[in-house]
Amino acid sequence: MQATVGTQAEGRLLTAKGLDPARIAVINAPQDPGVFRPLDPAPTKVELGLEPDLKHFAIFGIIRGGKGYNELLDWWRVASAKHADWRLVIIGGAGGETWCRREIAKRGLENATRMTGWLPTKQDVNRWLNAMDAVIVHRRNSSDNQGIIPSALYNGLSTGRPVVASGLPGMAEIIREGIDGFLYTPDDEASFIAALERVVADPAAAARIGRAGLARAAECFDPRRAAEAHRDLIKSMLR
Repeated sequence: MQATVGTQAEGRLLTAKGLDPARIAVINAPQDPGVFRPLDPAPTKVELGLEPDLKHFAIFGIIRGGKGYNELLDWWRVASAKHADWRLVIIGGAGGETWCRREIAKRGLENATRMTGWLPTKQDVNRWLNAMDAVIVHRRNSSDNQGIIPSALYNGLSTGRPVVASGLPGMAEIIREGIDGFLYTPDDEASFIAALERVVADPAAAARIGRAGLARAAECFDPRRAAEAHRDLIKSMLR
């Protein structure tokens, strides 16, 4: 038996369950960038109804518990008190939108956050992401998040905006801190805020890192490279 996994972290999980490491091949799952790409010109914050002089950090996708929105909102209460010009933009919704609005109100964060609600197309999501100072990819350090590469990571990197992500095994294999993204320690409020502060402290460096993240996404999730790796694996099994 030969197993293919998307990350080395997933491979370690299989090894822990007794699978011979020699039978595990790590091949990043291929991704089609589709509509997630840099826009030129990028939409302005004013066009989206955002305050141009504030810093906006977006998290996007279907709202659900496993993504750690409760934790993120708790952290944002501290972050926004420390940085009055920061805004958290929550793009998307679906089943968890009403719950999220309630949690925002419970923490008194109505003025520190902005919810777009569910946007009709991915092109709309891409427009919003292109106007952000950074894109957040947040996951808790829980069993269901070990070794995963969420689509938000790939799509966020593909916009060319700086990506700030949980440094979980898996995602930390793609993003290299300060090279093609920013990482924070999972479940660590201070580390999260510090990562956003690094983005804000040097906008030119953050923009450069965002462009490097775009190239990193193309490198790691290239469909042709993944197909060739699977072809070579199958050939080796038939020898």
